[in-house]
Amino acid sequence: MRVFVVHDAQGNISAAVTAPDDSAIPAIATPSGLAMTEISDLPIDPEEFENREKLEEFAADFRVDVVGMSRRAAVVRRTS
Repeated sequence: MRVFVVHDAQGNISAAVTAPDDSAIPAIATPSGLAMTEISDLPIDPEEFENREKLEEFAADFRVDVVGMSRRAAVVRRTS
């Protein structure tokens, strides 16, 4: 399963989308100032994204590592 997240320039995640491994990149219109990035090395099972509560926890606990980001990025745990 492929995972794509919508995020701002600081890496704050506002949405996540899953797609089958053999699918094309989903076409998602993102608001100005946001980007969509495919995530590699996801720290949780993508199947958990079907649970809205787990998805909200993921977005609150992680952000996209935007430093040196390419087409695929990693997520890192937020620090307080």
